[in-house]
Amino acid sequence: MGATFFFLSKIALGSQPIIWELQTLTRIDSAGFALFCDYLYQMQKQGQPQQLVNVPKQLLTLADLFGLSHWLKPFLL
Repeated sequence: MGATFFFLSKIALGSQPIIWELQTLTRIDSAGFALFCDYLYQMQKQGQPQQLVNVPKQLLTLADLFGLSHWLKPFLL
């Protein structure tokens, strides 16, 4: 997984938004949520637009628990 993130962080994505289709995400723990949020944040710092589609309730619950709902809201479609 780390190699994938490294690869994606090195390519020039441009102004096309990254669409995160999360419909098949059936389970996420706090470590996975933290990693996902870190990746969103790093791409956000680079000015890369991103959109989250079909976000599972469990991910939204973790965002509430960690106080990140406000931060995550602009990514949601």
